[in-house]
Amino acid sequence: MIKRTRVYMGTFFTIIIDDDVEENIVVEAFREVERVEKIFSKFIENSELSVLNKGKVIMNASKDFVYVLKKSLFYADITNGRYNPCILPLLELYSRKSLQEISEEEIKKSLELTDYKS
Repeated sequence: MIKRTRVYMGTFFTIIIDDDVEENIVVEAFREVERVEKIFSKFIENSELSVLNKGKVIMNASKDFVYVLKKSLFYADITNGRYNPCILPLLELYSRKSLQEISEEEIKKSLELTDYKS
């Protein structure tokens, strides 16, 4: 058994294959993960997702990014917002402070920024 682990998008990504499978399959798989990471990682400053999260316009967005964005908005709509792809302000708030330190006002302000319909 062949096992390879790398870090992508802030987490561990492991591929395990049988010994009889060519290892170049692992190389190709990691190459695809790297391609996707360059589009969707919030940990890469110039990824398409990071650019959008900064409130900037994405020029020539990739087909993959447009597809995922449209699908995420579709699921937000059919769940009446229970699935919300725009939660970065809340994630950032909770990553900076403990639950005890967060005020109701901070939560309210962050929630105002998570409206996926705007």
